Amino acid sequence: MPKWKYKLLIKNTLDRPLKLDSLRIPYGKKEDVSANIPAKSEGICAVYSPAGKPVGLEFYATFSDVHKPDEDPYGSFTVYVDMPYWKHANKGTCTTTGIMKVDGFQKVPDGNHDFENSVIVTTTI
Repeated sequence: MPKWKYKLLIKNTLDRPLKLDSLRIPYGKKEDVSANIPAKSEGICAVYSPAGKPVGLEFYATFSDVHKPDEDPYGSFTVYVDMPYWKHANKGTCTTTGIMKVDGFQKVPDGNHDFENSVIVTTTI
């Protein structure tokens, strides 16, 4: 069983930093996850399933903007990816709240076990 990997490159085009609010990995391990992504910068969320293990990977990651107390939040985005070991039916979603917008998210093709994706975080205004 080879190593399975999912890598999400996050380009933050906002005028505010992004912070990692939560990361749950029911199956797999954290390889590299940016806890903070400065404004006008890039970050990463990479998860893997170790080689030789009969397990796929599944994770949930939520990022939100860092705002001052007198500012309205832009919102958040949540990425969910499931690449199950026992069937070739991968799942993946990217949902947003508020005025936050994420462009470029792609679902992992079925049967694929090594995937890299890039997204751009903006607002709807």
